[in-house]
Amino acid sequence: MSTARDHLPEGLIRRIRKGERVEFPDDGAAVIPLEDLKLLEELEDLEDAAEARRRLADPTETPVPYDEARRRLGLD
Repeated sequence: MSTARDHLPEGLIRRIRKGERVEFPDDGAAVIPLEDLKLLEELEDLEDAAEARRRLADPTETPVPYDEARRRLGLD
């Protein structure tokens, strides 16, 4: 298995190890510390849960059965 050390310049690896966020604006990308990634994922989970609660409380929302959703998404 390859690692970042195999593909990234040493100066960039040092910055990443220090916990710096490294941006690549021309590519629309960034490298962030794992701690930041975990925090972003937790925030996304909270937003998803809030949206689910909102939709479940909305009487105009029509639930789609799991099998039907899979069919619509072309997963079956």
